[in-house]
Amino acid sequence: KLSGILGSIRQMQTYVGMEDSYYQILLKIIGITYLSEFASDLCKDTGHASVGTFVELAGKLSIMAISMPIILALLDTIRMF
Repeated sequence: KLSGILGSIRQMQTYVGMEDSYYQILLKIIGITYLSEFASDLCKDTGHASVGTFVELAGKLSIMAISMPIILALLDTIRMF
């Protein structure tokens, strides 16, 4: 099923003309999202809710840091118009 999802993302990449670096960033963001949610839920299930909340925050900050090239490209595109 993962290959179908990756194929759909590749197809969207060809439609939009997205660079490969943005595709890689998108896959990293998806991976960080799933891993941080899984780790956070695991911490909360074991009774460590505060650690789980910290894991969520760390995941969100990681996503923000990784997505900066995409955000900057989007702002450059907006600025052109």
